[in-house]
Amino acid sequence: TQRSSRSTLYADKEDKSSLLEPGNFPTITVEEPPQSDIYQQAIQRTLLWVGLAVAFGTGLGVVAGSEISEEFFAGYLVEQSLSVDNL
Repeated sequence: TQRSSRSTLYADKEDKSSLLEPGNFPTITVEEPPQSDIYQQAIQRTLLWVGLAVAFGTGLGVVAGSEISEEFFAGYLVEQSLSVDNL
């Protein structure tokens, strides 16, 4: 089976009239990324967010002290482990 890369949803499939009329909803078009790039994009996004968290924690250490930074990293690791647990 081949999956469609584009999905379109209408409020009413029979009536595709003007969106300016009362009661009509906008058309929502969802385009999926190519399946070959989806894992690479996920890894890049994950590395970006982890890098930003490390930068934020390091900034906390510089500005507010090492104890606050350690608390942030401890909380961050707990939250990450709980999110992996949900998978």
